[in-house]
Amino acid sequence: MAHRKANKPKEIRHQVDWDYLCDYWESEQFQKRSKVAVDNRSRQEFTHFSGSISFIQWQAMGDNVTGRPDRIQLWKNTHYKDTKGWIHPMAEEKYKEMVDIQTTQ
Repeated sequence: MAHRKANKPKEIRHQVDWDYLCDYWESEQFQKRSKVAVDNRSRQEFTHFSGSISFIQWQAMGDNVTGRPDRIQLWKNTHYKDTKGWIHPMAEEKYKEMVDIQTTQ
């Protein structure tokens, strides 16, 4: 930990701020929370293309043509790109299932 504290990133102005972060990351509270997050991520079958933008933000942004997307369109927007296709075959399968359910209602 001393090595970590001695190597403050340039983006952090004050050593006291860096020390606080290092202490927090080493705390039992953070370690427990981090383990839960790691476990949750390991159970994900696939990710999405939206990065750090939440699904709520994606939905609020909508697009200029169709406006606010419904849940099925939101799924496609975050799991499919014209240039790369579907992020995972199961993502495409889930999309087709949702479309089928919607058309039978």
